Amino acid sequence: MTSKEDKIEVFWQWFVKNESIIKDCIELDSTPNQAYIVNQLNELILDLGLFTWDIGLNNSNEWFLTISPNGSEKFLSISQHIMLEAPEFLNWTFHASRPPKNWDRTFIVHSFDMEEIEIDASEWFFHLHNEEHDQNSIIIEAKGIEELDQETANEAAHQFLVSELGEKITMEGFSNIEISGKLENKLARDKKSISELKTLFY
Repeated sequence: MTSKEDKIEVFWQWFVKNESIIKDCIELDSTPNQAYIVNQLNELILDLGLFTWDIGLNNSNEWFLTISPNGSEKFLSISQHIMLEAPEFLNWTFHASRPPKNWDRTFIVHSFDMEEIEIDASEWFFHLHNEEHDQNSIIIEAKGIEELDQETANEAAHQFLVSELGEKITMEGFSNIEISGKLENKLARDKKSISELKTLFY
């Protein structure tokens, strides 16, 4: 079995060789190479670990590749190493975890029975408590969240934070994440609009 370093080298060699084909597959509605590119990306990236990936053009019309560790600190260190080995001559942006979105704070979660539920977080509030080692405890006040089961509500909170702050900050910056339909009075006095959250981290 080849070493992790060998697998990373094989991946980037393949990526450089197929860069133009990858771009064609994204820019064109359909090409005969799409299935090959997707299958190869799946195979090569999964061979490096239990990652998910995203690729395309961002809001600034720049090419990007994201390899996400799926919330695992163990795999974050690997994805960071993969991206450190990315060829510098490629005019791409490489993310070792999902970056924050430029978005309207609406998203979809799936309930226990896989029902799609649209969430609008634009009017949420939060209370943030700073703890030791630069970690934070956050309680999100989300009107209407009582209609969701607790597991789905927790997933909504996590999905929101990843989209708003990025995967790395969500993984490393919070010791506790809670979500509630209404904050207790002593916390509600110090709550802030969710639109202010990103300014505390960037």
